Amino acid sequence: MKKEITVVLDNHPYAREYNWLGGAVDIKNHSWMHINVKFLVKPEKYEPLLKAFSTNEPFKQLGWKGNQSCSTKSICSWTVRQSPVAKEEGDSLWLAFECLGGVPEEFFQYISDEFLMRVRISYCPPYARKWLVKVFEPAIKS
Repeated sequence: MKKEITVVLDNHPYAREYNWLGGAVDIKNHSWMHINVKFLVKPEKYEPLLKAFSTNEPFKQLGWKGNQSCSTKSICSWTVRQSPVAKEEGDSLWLAFECLGGVPEEFFQYISDEFLMRVRISYCPPYARKWLVKVFEPAIKS
């Protein structure tokens, strides 16, 4: 396993509030969603993503210009690491974060299209009893 990088943005305007024990204080309102992401592509192709998510401004570095209501605006911490996966899929870059306001599907499709890679996410919607999986494929350009 390669190095894991965790980035936490201090004084983020949409940061989730935690108590002195490190537990989320808003756990009962079910508005935050944990999302696991795998960027399924060879290491040389995901290098720009690894570099971007190793900084405090990954969305800007990746050229993402989501609108003000996009849930990427609420992401104030994340963990990224390189991860080997099943041989048929090659290596992947793994990303985990919490966001407010739903799954940022437009962002994942943007990454898939812009960097020509499969993006697989897993998440558990509020009040759901199981994790959902969604795969984003690059759009075919004519």
